[in-house]
Amino acid sequence: MCMNTLRIRVLLTLIMILCSTTVQAESPAKSFIHGVDAFQKGAFTEAVDAFLPIAESGVENGHLLYNLGNAYLKTGDLGHAIYWYERARTLIPRNADLRFNLDYARSLQVDDQPGKDSILTRVLFFWQDILSARTIQYLSLGSNVLIWLGLGLLWFRPSASLKSLMAGALILFLLITPTAMFQLYRSTIAPQGIILPTEAPVRSGRSQDATELFLLHAGTKVDVLKGSNGYAKINFGNNMFGWIEQKNLGVL
Repeated sequence: MCMNTLRIRVLLTLIMILCSTTVQAESPAKSFIHGVDAFQKGAFTEAVDAFLPIAESGVENGHLLYNLGNAYLKTGDLGHAIYWYERARTLIPRNADLRFNLDYARSLQVDDQPGKDSILTRVLFFWQDILSARTIQYLSLGSNVLIWLGLGLLWFRPSASLKSLMAGALILFLLITPTAMFQLYRSTIAPQGIILPTEAPVRSGRSQDATELFLLHAGTKVDVLKGSNGYAKINFGNNMFGWIEQKNLGVL
C-alpha cells in the first residue's frame, strides 16, 4: 500500500471517529493518531493500548477495528486479532487488505473448523460479503417502507411509473431481507464467538472442577448457545458441546 493511500485512510478514519463521538471526541482522536504512530514505529502493544479503548467505547468504524486486529496480530495474539478482524468484516466486507489478513490469520489456527458456513448459506446470504451489516439493514427497511408507501399512493392515484417503482422496491426487499434476517438471527438468537486465549478448556459443566471435554485454541469460531454464571455453553460443530469461561470468548 502506498504512503498516500495510507494517509488518506488514516484521515478518513479519523474523521469518522470524530463524527462518531460526542464532546469528548478530542481524546479518542488523539488516541487514534497515537496508535497509528506507534504502529508505524513497531510499538504494536502500544498501538493496541491506543486503539482498544476507542473500539470498546462503541465507535463503529471498520478501519479502526481492522487496525486493532493488525496490532494484535503483530503482538502474536491470534485470538484477539481474528476477533477484531471479524468485527471489522461486518463494516467493511469488501476491503481487500482485511480479507487477506483475515485469511492469513485463519491459516495460523490450530483447530480444524467443522462449523464453517455451508455453501448454501454463503450463496443465499451473499450480500454480507458485499455490503456492511448496517447498509443491509437500511436497504431492507427502506425497501419495505417504499412498498407500503407505494401501496398507499396507488390506492389514491394508480400510475405505471409508481407500479414500476414498487416492483423495484419489492425485488430489492426480496433479495436483501433474507440476509438481514440471517444477520439478526446470528446477532440475537444464535451468536458466534471467537476463542481468545492460546488455548481454552471446554468442560462438561460451569465449574473448574467439571470434566474437561476438549481444548479449543486461539481464533476458533464457535456457536454461542447461552451464558450463565461466567460461563457460556458453546457448540464447536459436529455436536461438540460444552461450557467455556466467558472471559475466554469474544462474542461477535
